[in-house]
Amino acid sequence: MRISPDNENEIWVGGNRFLTSKDGGKTYRQIETIIVHLMPKPKKLFSLDQHALWIDPANTNHLILGNDHGLYFTYDRGDNWLHMNNLPIGEFYAISVDMATPYNIYGGNQDNAAVKGSSDFEIADGIDDPWEYVFLDIWGGGDGFITLADPTDTDKVYFFSGHSVSLKDMKTGKSKRITPRANPGDPPLRFNWMTPMIISPHDPRTLYYGANKLFKSTNKGTSWTCISPDLSTNLGPERRGNIPYGACTTISESPIKPGLIYIGTDDGNIQVTQD
Repeated sequence: MRISPDNENEIWVGGNRFLTSKDGGKTYRQIETIIVHLMPKPKKLFSLDQHALWIDPANTNHLILGNDHGLYFTYDRGDNWLHMNNLPIGEFYAISVDMATPYNIYGGNQDNAAVKGSSDFEIADGIDDPWEYVFLDIWGGGDGFITLADPTDTDKVYFFSGHSVSLKDMKTGKSKRITPRANPGDPPLRFNWMTPMIISPHDPRTLYYGANKLFKSTNKGTSWTCISPDLSTNLGPERRGNIPYGACTTISESPIKPGLIYIGTDDGNIQVTQD
C-alpha cells in the first residue's frame, strides 16, 4: 500500500488486483485502463498479483508498478501504462525439449504462461521473435508449469495450469482438457498446484498423471484408469486450504524397466510400484 506524497487521501493498494482510493480509503476502484506493451503481446489487462509500487516524490504523476508480469510505468497518474515487457525475468517452473531438428524448447512460467521456441534462435535487430505462447489466460499470463510435446507429433503439446492438463494442437490453436476425474461416488481428487505428469519413455501414447492417486492413460489422455490407492498420508481438513494438500508432486518411470514407477507426495511419502 502506498499513499501519494502530495495527497493524503490518495491511496494505492496492490494485492491480487490493483486498486486506488481518492477519498482516504472510504471507497476504492479497480485500475482498468489502457496498457501499451513495449514488445507485442495479445492481452491488454493488468497481471494479477501486485508486489511493489513506487511513486516519484518529485512528480507524483509518475508511478512504477511491479507485478507478476514485470514493470509498468505511468506518467499521468495511472490513466495510461507502459509495460516494460522486454526484460528477461521470467521464472520457469520446468522446461522440456522435443526431437525436432533444430529442437524446440518448451517451458511454463510463474504467472507468465507456457511458451515454445526454437533452440537455434539468436536475438538480433530485424529478426522476428519465433517464440510463441502455448497457453495464455485472459490476464495475459497464468501459471504454466509442465509443458510437454507429443514425441510422435510436435504440433501436439500437453500444457498445465491450475491443477489441470490440456492437449493443444499448435497448428489449429485448439485445446481440449484431458484431466482425469474421480469415479462416480468417490471422494474428489486432490491435485497439487504443480500437478505432475509424464510421458512413458517406453510408449509415447502412455501417460501417468498424479493426483492423490496415480492415473494411467494408454491413448494420450482420451481416457484414464486409476492404478493406485490414495498415495498420500490423507491428512484431515486442518491441513487443507485453498490449495489442495496430500497429492503427488513428482512421478518417474524407469527408462529400463516399463512399469517401474516412483512417486512422491507433498506430505512426505515416496512409493514405488514394479508392475
